[in-house]
Amino acid sequence: MEKKKNTAREAVSILRGLVSDRSYSFVATIAICHAKRAALSHFNADISCSDDIIGNLIEAVRENDKDGRIVSLVGEVFASGRYFANPEEAVRKVYGMFPDDSDELAKIILDIELEEDLASRLMRYDGITPRSVAELAVKVLDIADGNSVADFGTGTGSFLVRASREADCELVYGCDVNSTSVAIAKMRAEVMGSTAVVEQADMFHIDGMFDRCFSNYPFVMKMGGFKDKVLELLGLQGYEGIPRFQSSDWLFNLQLVSRLKEGGKAVGVMTRGSSYNGADEKIRHHFIENGWVEAVIALPEGMFSPYSGIPTTMIILSKGNEEVRLIDASGLCQKSRRETTFSDDDIANIMRLLSEDSDGLSKRVAYKELADDGFILNPEWHLGETIEVRDGISIENLSLKITRGSGWGKKQLEEFNSNTPTEFKYLMLQNIVDGEIEDDLPCLTEIDSSQDKYCIKDGDLLLSKIGPNFKVAVANVPDGEKVLATGNLYIISFDQEKVDSRYVKLYLDTDQGAAQLRRACVGTTMPSIPTKAFGDILIPMVNLDEQAKIIERYEELRREIAIHKTAIDKARKKIASLLDEGQEKLV
Repeated sequence: MEKKKNTAREAVSILRGLVSDRSYSFVATIAICHAKRAALSHFNADISCSDDIIGNLIEAVRENDKDGRIVSLVGEVFASGRYFANPEEAVRKVYGMFPDDSDELAKIILDIELEEDLASRLMRYDGITPRSVAELAVKVLDIADGNSVADFGTGTGSFLVRASREADCELVYGCDVNSTSVAIAKMRAEVMGSTAVVEQADMFHIDGMFDRCFSNYPFVMKMGGFKDKVLELLGLQGYEGIPRFQSSDWLFNLQLVSRLKEGGKAVGVMTRGSSYNGADEKIRHHFIENGWVEAVIALPEGMFSPYSGIPTTMIILSKGNEEVRLIDASGLCQKSRRETTFSDDDIANIMRLLSEDSDGLSKRVAYKELADDGFILNPEWHLGETIEVRDGISIENLSLKITRGSGWGKKQLEEFNSNTPTEFKYLMLQNIVDGEIEDDLPCLTEIDSSQDKYCIKDGDLLLSKIGPNFKVAVANVPDGEKVLATGNLYIISFDQEKVDSRYVKLYLDTDQGAAQLRRACVGTTMPSIPTKAFGDILIPMVNLDEQAKIIERYEELRREIAIHKTAIDKARKKIASLLDEGQEKLV
């Protein structure tokens, strides 16, 4: 087996020097391998010395290609001029490397790993399911003899190959909208056997029910009016009362559920943010209330690198669940410079965690607990270290007003920018350094009265909206000045009879406070704190006298730090002067 993989790798290596773009080398390799297999069954004689080897190979492929998708791709590779400057030279070189045995060629077609070195940039993310994700999905689905298995968005067939080897399936079905992916998957399906079927189709417009379903669907897809059409189709199948949602992940998950036979199981790969963001809370509620979520697995970072850096989650769907198994597999992986993968032991550990609790890694969560937490399905939220805040009161209950900064953008700020000092200033995120607001803030010629509500007052707490490394500062606004806070900041005015804003800042700067801020975040690429989260961020309360003592000690330590900083600056200047003195003596 390894020998055949090396043959394919050698072919790819040779073709990288002959193709017009290195990214075409994998597609060209599999096309030549498939064409040779077709030629062995179509021609009685060896055609390697034929004057028209390319024409003969295309003819052989066409003979058994019912819908013409494979021959279309092979013809493009061999004869279009897009792939090769000299197609005949390239094809002859690699054709002779492959064995003259149809079964051996079939093994090569099945065994080529698209996810690793042989993967092509041409396929990009749309055509690739990482090897580790496909292997874990096959194990999770527990495919048995006689099952019908579907892969929606099959790409180049990586999952289907593994599914067909796992058991003697009644049907292995794949569909995809990308014609190149479909052609390659059909080449592989042809050698899987008569039960394998691949077609070019949209997963939302297929018929049939399946025992096992898998989909590594597109991340962050724009749905537009397409969403309403899909929901209408689902409504006709009896899936009514679906609440509003934002992420396309849940549209794909709905389709997976709707394609399951009684007792069936599905696996989807979704973005992490969809498991906990506020915009999808109602649809998560709907799935959990209907008992459709069996388990959720947080996947390691980098699993889809370099195609995508978005944090991902594997969701396991079935019907009749009363609890949800949550697993944090983010640390169960093997990391190298180029990729993140699961070892056999990692997959075995994840499978074990699907059936047993493990502190910090796996537990079953009941409906009520999920309901109390906004139906969050992020394993890290439920399995992370518990944050216990003694005598905690929420920021929402301690504050008089929580306002997001002004919506003025760069254009408006430039319009009112002043190069000379004025009483009007503005504060941006970059003006908060080491927990302090810079003294020399940029000035404006004026601040329109419509922006007054975005102006900070002395003692207000400023908190950056975007994380995960949050900035916190307390405003010190001189008399007669107006300072406008920009949009990436929250302005929090506290009830001074309850809490001192400096005390709140001190707590939010602690590890526990920072952990609460991170847990309050929503979103994937730019995690941020929604306004409603301030009802969940707790501050450990002591009386005002105790707060004053803590603040006084804090101010003493700040002054001490300032003294040390001054001493360090002086020492650095002395070091620089030593070099200057040495140069003068040399002169």
